Amino acid sequence: MDVKDYSNLQRVMQRFRRNRLAVIGALIILLIVLMAIFAPLLAPYDPTEQDYEALLLPPSWEHPFGTDDLGRDILSRIIYGSRYTLLVGIGVVLIVAVVGSLLGFIAGYYRGKLDTLIMRLVDVMLSVPVLVLALAISGALGGGLINVIIAIGAVGWTQFARLVRGEVLHIRGTEYIKAAKALGANDFQIIFFHLAPNMVAPVIVYTTLYIPSAILWAASLSFLGLGVQPPIPEWGALIADGRSYLSYAWWIATMPGLAIMLTVLGFNFMGDGLRDALDPKMAKDI
Repeated sequence: MDVKDYSNLQRVMQRFRRNRLAVIGALIILLIVLMAIFAPLLAPYDPTEQDYEALLLPPSWEHPFGTDDLGRDILSRIIYGSRYTLLVGIGVVLIVAVVGSLLGFIAGYYRGKLDTLIMRLVDVMLSVPVLVLALAISGALGGGLINVIIAIGAVGWTQFARLVRGEVLHIRGTEYIKAAKALGANDFQIIFFHLAPNMVAPVIVYTTLYIPSAILWAASLSFLGLGVQPPIPEWGALIADGRSYLSYAWWIATMPGLAIMLTVLGFNFMGDGLRDALDPKMAKDI
């Protein structure tokens, strides 16, 4: 990293730190990540341990988030469930970012028939509700963590493709790209040394903002019984377990629901902060 890059990074970090919501979001995500990493040390009980003498206990000092219908500690299940939630979010984003960005690059740079073919495929995918298509794919593949990641990743790449294609179309018409072509730069050099570096910021921002959607879709699939299967303590599955007890054991579904809400808010706050920090036009308003 040269002096100029280091100076730019410092300015980005300064703008990010001035955004209080972004800092709060980053702290929330940091706490969730640490909770997932150190789950065995933080969880007061085994998340799958059943205690038939502690069925449907309300929140107390012994069980801060209460217990479920099998006597399992809700807090411990939420702590361990953070691992699967983050795995789904990161796994899905890796798939959609790579596939979507690659197809978006091809469509935006080469144009012609490839562009038409890829964008018509995107239009077809977008014409079907995301959750419905994810349900169909997940139903065909069966439950399980890997299949959930594949199902959501298979339908989520379209947004990345449209984003990257639009940015490539904008950048490829600039003067410095024309100058690079005039100097004899080939496609490889233009893509990897001129286009790709300018795509890093928007892709990072959209990746951060896309993770909450992946988490919510995974929770929805698990809630419907097509996601991560018991006894794995995934947050969506925990909500599904507690829906029958809402009238007299509200904590079973409420606590994991609050965990999902807090995680989604954290990623959204951090993503908005990154967008504003990486865009010099937005920096004046921070």
